Amino acid sequence: MNSLNFPIGRVYLVGAGPGDPGLITVRGAQKLAEADVVLHDGLANPAFRVLARVDAAWISVGKHGGDRIWKQSEIDDAIVEHARSGKTVVRLKGGDTGVFARTAEELERLVSEGIPFEVVPGITAGLAVAAYTGIPITHRDWSSAVAIVTGQLQPSDGGPEIDESNDWEALANFPGTLVVYMGVTTAGIWSNRLLAAGKPPETPVAIVRRCSWPDQEVIYCQLDQVGNELTPASKFRPPVIAVIGPVAHLGTPFDWFSKRPLFGTTVLVSRPAEQALDTVQQLNDLGADVLMQSSIEIRPVVDFEPLDARINSLSTYDWIVFTSTNGVDYFFSRMQALGLDGRALHACRIAGVGPSIVTALKRWNMGCDLIPDGGQELYNAVHLSERLIRKLSEKAGNQCCLVVRANRGKTTVEDAIKAVGYAVDSVIAYLSVDVEQAEPHVRRAAQARRIDYVFVTSRLIASNLARLFVEDLRNAKWIAISEDVAEVIKNLGFRVHSTAKQSSVASMIECLLEIEHR
Repeated sequence: MNSLNFPIGRVYLVGAGPGDPGLITVRGAQKLAEADVVLHDGLANPAFRVLARVDAAWISVGKHGGDRIWKQSEIDDAIVEHARSGKTVVRLKGGDTGVFARTAEELERLVSEGIPFEVVPGITAGLAVAAYTGIPITHRDWSSAVAIVTGQLQPSDGGPEIDESNDWEALANFPGTLVVYMGVTTAGIWSNRLLAAGKPPETPVAIVRRCSWPDQEVIYCQLDQVGNELTPASKFRPPVIAVIGPVAHLGTPFDWFSKRPLFGTTVLVSRPAEQALDTVQQLNDLGADVLMQSSIEIRPVVDFEPLDARINSLSTYDWIVFTSTNGVDYFFSRMQALGLDGRALHACRIAGVGPSIVTALKRWNMGCDLIPDGGQELYNAVHLSERLIRKLSEKAGNQCCLVVRANRGKTTVEDAIKAVGYAVDSVIAYLSVDVEQAEPHVRRAAQARRIDYVFVTSRLIASNLARLFVEDLRNAKWIAISEDVAEVIKNLGFRVHSTAKQSSVASMIECLLEIEHR
């Protein structure tokens, strides 16, 4: 029983894994989705944000990559402060919670404060390296043991480095693989200590930077070459681990990670996060480093009265027309909130701009009566209008259509139906709002000219990207989903490198693969 007089939350110390967001455990992802506050290491992959609630506070506590390096006592204070206010707190740590993560200090503070907690393990880089470089850290012929070693220690919270107390003679004679963490700045020291203690200079070493990240790098060398490889001039910055021992020479033939077709390529995907996940996953699987930058946000309408009025008048419509999956989800979500289901549609039929609408409708146990036929290249509002008008002309008498849409965008369908004399109403089911600022990590990548390709799936996204980044994306290769999107990009002054043959993300990915392998 908590004897404190204030509401108290719960703290989850979660291992995020070495970098690839897909390596977080199911339990870790579950707790991240429940968090009110996420206190994360500076090196935590920004992609983890899509697993958290949109209203969750996301706070970098340094540990490389943040605005500043937090002292451990400051991190402890922040955890306690948020938990005392009744919030669910996730302390998101790189790698595993039990390997050089200072978890014990945080647990001691939580116990002393009487705050409930749970520890969720993660995959540490020293183990992930076996999968992502092809280096088996154990091998029946070469290594039957593994020692995890720190390359530096600190005497006090935030203090300078000191000469640590590793038993270098024991490590030099260790009958297996050594994995050195946090050893970039002290590489010359620890490698020379091992050499001085009798470790053969020709011992194979693999130095791995950003294990499991799309820009992972590996240097293969000998122990006596480590000091020359890890110098300030090499720009081989943390996170870095060094694998030392005979197994290190086995990596090259077993390496699958760097052999994927888009490895080394950075792609900017600009769609609302919930819509971009499938695209990001496909590109990640092909090896690309994918940056997500939403240029528009999708929100519910502020005033539901007009939408409710249309929903309550569904019996007066012959067709409901959806041109986006957001329209489907927000329309049927509101129907559900009003206590209605599919029976409210009566004899009303449904038309959609393409297969994505069919998929979205299935989520609501609804079918689609009409989409453009003739192939992917015809999945757009123009061809939907043409086919819908043909359907309307097959039936005598007055007919009325309801077009479900956002607060802005082209009125292609409504205009086409009106032009041939049929009645049509439209209703705003959701809002499309411009994002005002670029994500800091995306901004830095754009300014450094590290973005190779930009995926653009709508005219509005093209305009907003130009507004957010101005000149910073000038050298990137823009890939447009359709000719009309390509035209907007050109009018904005950017170069369209390729246009999808069919109006789909899958076709855009095919374009990218063709470009990369010409």
